[in-house]
Amino acid sequence: MSQTHADHFALFGNVRILRSWCGVCERWAFVIDNKRCCCGEEYAACRPERYKRIVEPEQKRRTPNGTEKKAILESQNYQCFYCDMQFGTYVLHHGKLKQVRLHWDHLTPFSFTQNNSSENFVASCGFCNQWKHDLVFQTVEEARTFIQTKWEAERNRL
Repeated sequence: MSQTHADHFALFGNVRILRSWCGVCERWAFVIDNKRCCCGEEYAACRPERYKRIVEPEQKRRTPNGTEKKAILESQNYQCFYCDMQFGTYVLHHGKLKQVRLHWDHLTPFSFTQNNSSENFVASCGFCNQWKHDLVFQTVEEARTFIQTKWEAERNRL
C-alpha cells in the first residue's frame, strides 16, 4: 500500500472517523463497525496512528447552550467539577472572603483542540479555572489532585 493510500483517521472539525482505501471500489471509504461503507467489505487492518485534517474545527471559543449548561450543572450537583465547592457559597481566598462563582471550563483546553462540544465542558469555580488555565492532564483525577494541591497551599497561607 502506498503512502498516499495509508489508512488514517479523518478529522472533520473535532470529529474523528476512520478512513480506509478500498481496493474494490478504488476510493476512500469510512469504516463503521469494521466494514467499509462503500461496498460493505470487511475491514481487518489495525487502527492507524495517522490523522488527516479534512475540515478545520470552529475557531471561536464559546460556552455551552442553555440546555447543555443546565444538564452539566445538574450532573455536577451545582458544584465545581474540580473542588466540589457549591456555587454561590463563600470561601477565604488570599485572606479575603470571596464568592464561589461559576465559570465554564473546557476540560481539554480550547487552545489545543478548538473543541466546543458539550462533552468538553465542565462547570468550574473561578479559582480552579484560573489555576487549571490551559494545562493538559492525562486524567480527571490528575487535574483534581493538582487543584487540591493549590487549595491546600491557599489554606496554608492563612
